[in-house]
Amino acid sequence: IVERSRSSSTSGTVDAPTAAWLGALFPAVERWFRWFVHSQKGAEPDSFRWHGRDPNDGKLNAMTLSSGLDDYPRASAVSDKERHVDLHGWIAFGAGVLARVGEQAGLPKAKVEEYRTMQQDLLTSLDRWHWDDSRKRYNDFGLHSNDGKYA
Repeated sequence: IVERSRSSSTSGTVDAPTAAWLGALFPAVERWFRWFVHSQKGAEPDSFRWHGRDPNDGKLNAMTLSSGLDDYPRASAVSDKERHVDLHGWIAFGAGVLARVGEQAGLPKAKVEEYRTMQQDLLTSLDRWHWDDSRKRYNDFGLHSNDGKYA
């Protein structure tokens, strides 16, 4: 909505009714986002894991229903030390959306910068926690085993 409204405007901002609507909506979305970040935080600073995996669900790899990708292969062993790259990316993206919405809603610059900074910090920690330089790709982190033994 923000991008479409902004692209149809010559000034690059949304119209007054849209800005008012975004401003009215922002507190509820921000409250949900903060709950989501808190409820899915990982063991390391600026890391995230999908909570709710049941190691006793009878599956080879415990399902991750909270992610919406219940059959996506995660770590073999459920652990608090897991870090999930998709969740990390979604939260970084969400922080950027909140920054753009806050800007268009006319929120104080400090609030907008809070979410811009959060997004940048999360993009930095995404590299720290998930980038595998030898494979040149981002990965989940967790205990993986093909033979049932963990080193």
